[in-house]
Amino acid sequence: MTNAIILAAGLGSRLSPLTKDKPKSLIEFGKKTLLERIVEIFRKYGIDDISIVTGYKKEKINLPNITYFENKNYREVVENLYSRKL
Repeated sequence: MTNAIILAAGLGSRLSPLTKDKPKSLIEFGKKTLLERIVEIFRKYGIDDISIVTGYKKEKINLPNITYFENKNYREVVENLYSRKL
């Protein structure tokens, strides 16, 4: 079985002010967020085991049937892979 990990912990500071109140993965393109589009594409191709690494504004990311990992050090650690399972 194929799985996917989406790194979505960063501040998105280069996209400010769009990321003032939400993570960059929740910026909308048309009627869907970037994250919704990515998850939709994965599922379209049979990838249902999806995990998302969250950090900045993590409470705003809430998609169904996803495993979440939190990077509490998203401000200090450049590498999103420094995370733990929620």
